[in-house]
Amino acid sequence: MVRDLGKYTKESNFDPEHVTVVSKAGGGLLTWVFAMINYNAVARTVNPKRAAVASAEKTLRMSEKELVKTKKAVGELNAQLADLRSKFEASTAEQKRLKDEATLMERR
Repeated sequence: MVRDLGKYTKESNFDPEHVTVVSKAGGGLLTWVFAMINYNAVARTVNPKRAAVASAEKTLRMSEKELVKTKKAVGELNAQLADLRSKFEASTAEQKRLKDEATLMERR
């Protein structure tokens, strides 16, 4: 409809002021028509941006969920690493003790 109205709106005498001289109701209606044409032009530029924002928000929510999972996995791995380090230190201490004991027995 906007495309069909384009050929009429380009005429110089087709504006609300000229039409109001002939008909006040027609002038008011033409003002509304021009407002709807402007709304359509704005909506054509805004709607793709709204869709892009919605898509970006969806991607953000998915990324945040993935981040939470990754942080949880990192926390579990850090706990496992701390446990392994403590076991390593204990085993190293035990090894040193046994080595010292073996050296002492060798001397005796």
